[in-house]
Amino acid sequence: MKWIMKFRWVILALWIAGAVILMFTAPNMADLVRDKGEVKLPDGYSSTLASDLQKKHNPDSKGEDYIVVYHADKALTKADKDKIEATQSKIEDNKADYHVESVVNSFKHPELKDEFLSDDKKTLLATLTVDAGNTPVKEIRDKLEDAVSVKGLKTYLTGNALIQEDVVQNSENGLHKTEGITVIFILVVLFLVFRSVIAPFIPLLTVGLTFVVSQSVVSFLVKYLDFPISTFTQIFMVCILFGIGTDYCILLMSRFKESISSGQSVEDAVTETYRTAGKTVLYSGIAVLVAFMSLWFVKFDLYRSAVAVGVGIVVLLLALYTIVPFFMRTIGRALFWPLNKNIQHKESKAWGAAGAFALARPFIALLIVAVITLPPIFLHKGAESFNSLDELSDSSPAKKGFEVVSDSFGAGQVSPTQVLIENDDNLKTPEYIAQIEKISDDLASIKGVDMVMSASRPAGTRLKDIYVNQQADKVNSGVKKANDGIGDVKDGLKEAGSKLEKSGPQMDQAVSGIDKLQDGTLSTKDGLGKLQDALKQISTGIKGGSDGAGQLKSGIQTAKAELGKLQSGNQKILAGYQEVAKNLDNINKQLDQSANPSGDMQIDTSALENQFKKIGASLQKVAAAHPELANDPNFVQLSKDVQGLNGAGQAFQTQLKQRSGNKWRRSKGK
Repeated sequence: MKWIMKFRWVILALWIAGAVILMFTAPNMADLVRDKGEVKLPDGYSSTLASDLQKKHNPDSKGEDYIVVYHADKALTKADKDKIEATQSKIEDNKADYHVESVVNSFKHPELKDEFLSDDKKTLLATLTVDAGNTPVKEIRDKLEDAVSVKGLKTYLTGNALIQEDVVQNSENGLHKTEGITVIFILVVLFLVFRSVIAPFIPLLTVGLTFVVSQSVVSFLVKYLDFPISTFTQIFMVCILFGIGTDYCILLMSRFKESISSGQSVEDAVTETYRTAGKTVLYSGIAVLVAFMSLWFVKFDLYRSAVAVGVGIVVLLLALYTIVPFFMRTIGRALFWPLNKNIQHKESKAWGAAGAFALARPFIALLIVAVITLPPIFLHKGAESFNSLDELSDSSPAKKGFEVVSDSFGAGQVSPTQVLIENDDNLKTPEYIAQIEKISDDLASIKGVDMVMSASRPAGTRLKDIYVNQQADKVNSGVKKANDGIGDVKDGLKEAGSKLEKSGPQMDQAVSGIDKLQDGTLSTKDGLGKLQDALKQISTGIKGGSDGAGQLKSGIQTAKAELGKLQSGNQKILAGYQEVAKNLDNINKQLDQSANPSGDMQIDTSALENQFKKIGASLQKVAAAHPELANDPNFVQLSKDVQGLNGAGQAFQTQLKQRSGNKWRRSKGK
């Protein structure tokens, strides 16, 4: 300590020079907070894995989404919408000036009207993808706010990037307020403790210089060594350094005052102060240092950023052992002016009485402490929130915009939860799109989920064409047409048989009946052709899903096997109907031959009947693989119509036999 007092002026000069150099050369702390201060979860968490997947599959993805919010107290008029469209067109035409990569709104994409216009028609949204690059977010925001402004409407810009910018700005404002309140509070306390004009400024100058130097050191560590930082780092440093720094200074100065009051010289009083109270400060400081440095091993960035306080503690201990002795040795007794001529150290009667009571009645003292401390411990619920909006004041533009969107559309419109699916196979297949829809449906059923957008729901509503019941409806329509064709055949056969039974000479009428039979068969063929087209839609109808929703990694093989059953069943049905069409074509050719009165009336429909049975069996397999179809009216009707086809085929064979018998009897009569 003697050497420190001897070279105190050199030490002070080094402190001042070092502080000045650091202040002018250190990176800007606010900029570092913007660039590296966003709180991120450690590796291994689902959101972190999802973020890595996005970067992996979209390495060239750039920009942040800015949401433009147009709001009115009543429903937007056509004139309002025209003004809004004009502002959007202005941005579209000058995208480079605003650092905008793309513009998405309901004017360019009318199909997004339901998603971008609120139900009460009071709020309209537009999305801008902004690539800020090296341009400050504040500068881009100021330009965009002027560009999107519409007279008579409330206009806001919001989005994650803008909310983060407001958080940083809010933390800076909060830091300045904290510094001001801390300085005022310390001065008041020190004036009351020392009743001196000079003494209160010694701790303030010491801790202030400590904060400036330590903050500069931390900024270098953050920039070059990726030292953890957050929006709370500076506030942590201010509160801790000014808190314990002032406390340590009070302890040292009180011990110095006591030594002087006992008649020691200034130099001896300084030495005695650091021989006794100095050790207490050092040991306490080391304990605090270890506590804060241990936060380095915490995985959560917000808490790790408090390690910067450890750097501040090291600088503070250096200042307490160099700067405070400088003031003690240089100012001496005048440190406690105007009471420097009557310096004395009095014992506190209040603390003396409290200590005596605790020694005399220890259990009662502990009971009093428990009564004071236990209720807050048990009443504290430990509720935590990492919502950045809670850190913002109500005057924040991004927060106002977010709240308007949240009230009109739901919070997910601004910050939706994303579910990424990764898979080794191409997801743009009917089986995987159907599985994505199953996942979308499960997500939509979760309480609190308002809407799900995915490859099967690109606009938030499911694509009807990918559903089995929709396909069944189309197949059902085709089967009805086929039944109509079979009906025509039956009518033609009945009419032909009736004519043949009445008289032989009316053979022409029978031939006419055969013509109708041919027409009916052609109708059947046409109906089955349409049915074939409808069935093909089963395999191709679900291929129209859009890209989106990422990649599928787990659980997909089980779904693929189940969906394979449906596809297999559909293919069997399709093959069956194709065979039916082939057989009907053969029947048609046979009917052409039977139109000749001398031809034999022999047509084999057994293959047709067998195909009808196979189709029915395939439908049963489909129903077994998908029990939910039992409640679908279209599928139920389809099953009934297929049974009707089978019955019609049997009736067809009966009519042909009757007609053949009538022709044989007529020939015999001749």
